[in-house]
Amino acid sequence: MANSRVCSVSGCGKPHLALGWCQMHYTRMRKTGGLRPSRTERGAPLRFLHEVVLTYEGDECLFWPYAKSRGYGSLQLDGKRTIVSRFACEHKNGPPPTAKHEAAHSCGNGHLGCVSKNHLSWKTHVENMHDKFSHWTDTRGARNWSAKLTKEEVTFLRSMKGKLSQSALSRMLGIHQSGISRIQSGKGWSSLD
Repeated sequence: MANSRVCSVSGCGKPHLALGWCQMHYTRMRKTGGLRPSRTERGAPLRFLHEVVLTYEGDECLFWPYAKSRGYGSLQLDGKRTIVSRFACEHKNGPPPTAKHEAAHSCGNGHLGCVSKNHLSWKTHVENMHDKFSHWTDTRGARNWSAKLTKEEVTFLRSMKGKLSQSALSRMLGIHQSGISRIQSGKGWSSLD
């Protein structure tokens, strides 16, 4: 039977997807927090960068209210997509020591759009990943949104290697046998090692 429900937004009439909204309104709510289309005034992001971000001296997080790329504030600058935190880090700390250095957030809120230049410093990728781990913002193991197992269950699976068949463990925990194979061979959940 076809979906007979329609979007709950007055006058929309498109087929229902989730939470009472059609695909467009559902996506808009997820991205912007509101149902009305948000039109950014031309030049507003660049003005916000220069008038707010680069002049802000506070210790609290300053969040980017415009476009984001994987959670990080971004804008078009000289025809090129630029990550705002990297621009702010360069403004505060000078150019990166190498092209591979990353703008790292001491607050752990870069993925939420923090652009406070007082929270930024240049770090290597390894140093930045270490910070993510210490801030609990990395998504390995049980912190991954799609994780089906806990740390304890993974430890149990490893301890059962050779003692109980993978198919029996699969039925017991409700996960596919190939996942158990990856865990027992050390290829899956390597963050526990």
